[in-house]
Amino acid sequence: MSAATSSATATSTGAHAALLSVYCIAGVGAESEPLRTLLGRLVSRIELPRAVVLRASLGEHTRLSLQGPGILRVAPAGLERSLIEVGEGQLVADFEGDGTRGLSVQTPHMHVDVVGTRFAIDVRTERSVIHVEHGTVQVQLGDRSVRVSEGETFDSRERAVRRKSLPPALARMLHDHARSLLPPPAGEQRALTVEGAGAGLRARLGDALLGPTPVAALVPLGEVAVTFELDPAARRRSQPSSSSAEALYAAAEECMRVSEPACARARLAQLIESFDRSPQAATARYELARLVQHAEGCTSAAPLWRDYLRLHPAGHLAAPAREQLARCERDGSAQ
Repeated sequence: MSAATSSATATSTGAHAALLSVYCIAGVGAESEPLRTLLGRLVSRIELPRAVVLRASLGEHTRLSLQGPGILRVAPAGLERSLIEVGEGQLVADFEGDGTRGLSVQTPHMHVDVVGTRFAIDVRTERSVIHVEHGTVQVQLGDRSVRVSEGETFDSRERAVRRKSLPPALARMLHDHARSLLPPPAGEQRALTVEGAGAGLRARLGDALLGPTPVAALVPLGEVAVTFELDPAARRRSQPSSSSAEALYAAAEECMRVSEPACARARLAQLIESFDRSPQAATARYELARLVQHAEGCTSAAPLWRDYLRLHPAGHLAAPAREQLARCERDGSAQ
């Protein structure tokens, strides 16, 4: 996959200032040099292009994710206290407070003092919205002070605390942040770049979510296993129509034409999930089993061959599917 043109700004300051340590960048453009060079650096200001997600730590007690387009700056705000200024973007952060340290967030519309919590904040031109998932924050809006607790949302334009459902994008970001690389990897590390997986996929490192591909991340030394899953956001953006089974199969074929098997597997899995009774689903199951066997071997593929034969015992690909399953069982690698 070729690097997308992206703009990224990072400013480093002296050791006395509060600094962000960047350990994961994901999304279109993450593999480009301006963004990839942020990995492992200590920076005080970040400007992200659209569709990029950055994950970083601020000392030992704050972990954050920023969704671009976004502008963020950090600075000391007194002894054991840091200030995060968010000029634009969506920010999710965890902060462990103990009474001796503090965290504040400043947007163009309000000031937030964080007691110890996980929160999400969406900063736009006309308003800022903060949602508290755990803990409590204190919001200062002009001469008014508002306490926002677990499960509550405050909108600077409405000037009111409410219990209401979050916008899907912000709710998804909160969910993904909780599943991401938290805390950042300790000990010796190396940079990992995941490219060429195709659009609409997310990369995982073990149980931890890295983010939408492509991805650049700091990971522990040694062998690592990266897996892929469909990006729910991409799936929602392209809800299948009555003819999408054909379109998804054509997309899988195109992925194979450009030598992106992970992309092909994702498209076939999406077809099977969305159109399990369509004529294309049988062929998709066969092709998915074949691709999995090539990539991961019989242990992973044998259950897919059995699934195909259970659902399509008289299908036109049943004979070669039986041959592949028999080969796996004969080799003794199929459980």
